[in-house]
Amino acid sequence: MTSTTVDRPAPAPATVVWLVDRWRRTDHTVLLTRVLAVALAVAVAALLAATPLWLPETVYGRPSAYNPSPVWVTASDPQRWFGLVATCAGLLGVAAVALAPRAPWVAWGAAVVPFVLLPLYGTVLASSWLALAAVAVVVATRRPWPAILPWASAGALAVVWHVGSWDALFPSGPGGSAGGTDGLLAGLGLAAYPTGAVVLAAWLGHVLRASAARTRDAESVAHDAVVTTASVTERARLARELHDVVAHHVSLVAVRAESAPFSVPDLDPRAAATFAHIADDARTALAELRHVLTVLRRDDDAPLAPLPSGDVAALVAAARTAGQSVTVEGTWPQTDAGVGHVLHRAVQEGLTNARRHAPGRPCGCRCTGTPGSPASG
Repeated sequence: MTSTTVDRPAPAPATVVWLVDRWRRTDHTVLLTRVLAVALAVAVAALLAATPLWLPETVYGRPSAYNPSPVWVTASDPQRWFGLVATCAGLLGVAAVALAPRAPWVAWGAAVVPFVLLPLYGTVLASSWLALAAVAVVVATRRPWPAILPWASAGALAVVWHVGSWDALFPSGPGGSAGGTDGLLAGLGLAAYPTGAVVLAAWLGHVLRASAARTRDAESVAHDAVVTTASVTERARLARELHDVVAHHVSLVAVRAESAPFSVPDLDPRAAATFAHIADDARTALAELRHVLTVLRRDDDAPLAPLPSGDVAALVAAARTAGQSVTVEGTWPQTDAGVGHVLHRAVQEGLTNARRHAPGRPCGCRCTGTPGSPASG
């Protein structure tokens, strides 16, 4: 005899399971924004570190040759603090990019401040323009509309720089503007880079937000399904408990009532008829109990069955046979199944309460109604 074993994959380590769960629960849009902010802030800082913070000699009408000497050695007093001011302006641009995920408007303001170097020194850092464009890209991943202002500012400055008459400091040295139509085209070409980056960032953010929304909807549906399954399971358990307890005792009542004439041969005929009615009532109670428990279980295998008939006259007759004094005023009209079931239950509850709280006392049922309207008893 041969036996086959099924190879089951080994369970994943707890660390891997934890990492997968954390990744599933992470807001990927926020993660993209933060990673992009850090990467662009590092890029701006690297560009700032590679840029020599010396003034070009074209600032105050001097020849355009680039002076590699430190500003504090060759510059006049108004220009002596340029290196310090430019360093602070560059670091402010780095801080603006890092601040963009949490405070986009403050980040935009911080990125625009370094451009006050233009009226003071006639030049600006290329890293400051990159910081302004980076703020627009970072903001676009989470909130596209606030990114319009920094994007428009970066595009306008790119065009103004190429058309205007001010310099910018790059790692290779100062770069002047082209002017005229060529400068306009060059400025528009430079502005196209942050435009494409902002559009791509906004699209990625939209995709991640839509994916997160679908994931949340799926988790909500799964949670509702778990709750519904648990509720159905609990109802089925209660139905089984009720059937095992109540149905057992009610069936015993029916069996004993039916066997009474056989266990007592000289039983009075009226008593035998009473026991027969008791057995019929017990069987009816069992049938209605099974119907209610079937509704309570609500499983897919439960057969469909019609509601109990609204034969109120038979219900009153059964009560009278059991010894209850019941008087009826009016007649019971023909009703549909739903109304008849409600009427049947209402009269049944009233007769039961009368027997329970006022045993032996007469009770009455009055049926009133108008043509075309449900009857009330």
